[in-house]
Amino acid sequence: MDYLSYIMVIHELAKVDASHAITVSAHTTLGTSPIVDFGTAEQKQRYVPLLAAGKVLGGFGLTSPARGRTPGARAPWRWSKATITS
Repeated sequence: MDYLSYIMVIHELAKVDASHAITVSAHTTLGTSPIVDFGTAEQKQRYVPLLAAGKVLGGFGLTSPARGRTPGARAPWRWSKATITS
């Protein structure tokens, strides 16, 4: 699906139920697209079919010790593996 068609679908969903539209949008743009665009072949093979079929829901988590949950906070990035618990 091209981007304009995708936006039109989200727009139509939002006319009926905004929460449904934002869920589909987050699933697609924050959960699925990064895997499609930047994932390894193994990640794509494992996750994309499940995401596309709606068997799992994609999401996005942003956290760091220096920034907390504020993406725009001014602090240097220090990457480390962490588990998001909230």
